[in-house]
Amino acid sequence: MPLTAGASVLIAGTDGLGVGVHNLDVLGYGTSPGTANFSTANYRSATVADDTTNSKITLTYTTATRTWNSANSTWDAMSTPAWQEGDQTYSQGDAVVFDDTGTGGGGSRAVTLNFLATPTKETK
Repeated sequence: MPLTAGASVLIAGTDGLGVGVHNLDVLGYGTSPGTANFSTANYRSATVADDTTNSKITLTYTTATRTWNSANSTWDAMSTPAWQEGDQTYSQGDAVVFDDTGTGGGGSRAVTLNFLATPTKETK
């Protein structure tokens, strides 16, 4: 499938990768598109590189486990601090846990999801 300028591509299907540092081939090319138009805003510690030797663009990013820590909040990428660990934000590819350990634990919780989340694993 050809990509056009301004197109958005969501990197998904990372099931089974687990948490840690991941390297992913994003696309192969005949002529380098460069990396200026690639956004890593929704990924933790992410970099995009142009591997000119192998004619491909690569993405390196870090994932972690995040446990929901809010009675009612928004699940978004790298913005709302609704998680217990680290910087308390969710990054695409993180493993997520919904249990009774967070604020408001034991009761029902409203989670507002206003984007396409791609966690590596969900535990309830």
